[in-house]
Amino acid sequence: CHWKTMADALPSAAPERSAGLLRLLAVALVVVRTEQAPGDWPRVGPEALEEGGRWAAPCSHQYAHDDRILPGCTPEVGGDCGRVLEDGFLAPQEVATLKSMAERGMGRGAPGQVPGPTIMDVNSGWVLVSGAFQPTSIYQAGPLYSEAEYALYREVVGRLKARVEEAFALETLYFTAPTFITREVGSDDWDAGTMHDEYWHPHVDKNNTAHYDYSALVYLSSQDTDFEGGALHFFPQTSLDCAPFVDTVNPGPCLITGDPELEVAPRAGRVIIFGSGLENPHRVTKVTSGVRYVLSLWFTCDRRREMHNFLDGKQHVHFTGDQGQRQHGGNDERSGARKRAERKKRKEGEL
Repeated sequence: CHWKTMADALPSAAPERSAGLLRLLAVALVVVRTEQAPGDWPRVGPEALEEGGRWAAPCSHQYAHDDRILPGCTPEVGGDCGRVLEDGFLAPQEVATLKSMAERGMGRGAPGQVPGPTIMDVNSGWVLVSGAFQPTSIYQAGPLYSEAEYALYREVVGRLKARVEEAFALETLYFTAPTFITREVGSDDWDAGTMHDEYWHPHVDKNNTAHYDYSALVYLSSQDTDFEGGALHFFPQTSLDCAPFVDTVNPGPCLITGDPELEVAPRAGRVIIFGSGLENPHRVTKVTSGVRYVLSLWFTCDRRREMHNFLDGKQHVHFTGDQGQRQHGGNDERSGARKRAERKKRKEGEL
């Protein structure tokens, strides 16, 4: 299966295909602007929490329309697809290493810290700098990272997958693409030059990329210490007014009405995970000064959209799930069924 969002942006591709990533970003950001004054909604500040937090959000109807529903993974309509927050997910040295990787990779797109948003995918090697219409490869000049750095990145992805599985009691889950490290540089002198640059609009992850089922954000910098602004806002599903874009199940541009129901301040090492569907509309407020870093990862219940965590210094722009499923004959689905049967037996006292 072809990963259209990045593969269509290959410099050697035809012009009509080279806009694939930009089409994805346009869908993500074509929304009605909302400017809101600070309110009295619940807020998690940048201070460390002794215990994590969880805020319920019933899973939306979107998941019932997936063309492949996997028991033990696909969210059940009305179940819990809420927001789960944990501090200290990354150690300070891990944060520093990932930020260093981001800076070096983004430096191959443009030197220095360019104002506005820059996104980079370590797995595929693509980087899109603020103001640019075409991504470039961080690997075009050769290897960039050490084996130890790739090993850390790979371990973080695996650790995060396990945390999502634990938080939502999942039996099966697949890492998918695209994923990004995003850097947002605040500047009074900067104006958005492209649709991609307007990163502060409300959106729903599954509207943008239909195979996303679970979202995870790992912060690599802290509000009030490294930057100002840049808060994460969650809105109630009832505040959404979406116009059909591709189809009525996965609509496009959305109007947000009302106030957020939760605000989260980024803190280095903090992770927040949540269902990717309509139950979790969210946005990032503008970064007004300083530099904000976040690692954004997504997971899917659709084996066809699995992306192996290669991280070997080469470009990987194809999904790997179809090939793996043909080779293994759908073993993951059968494995999930075995786990459910074993769990049932344990409850009945047979094991």
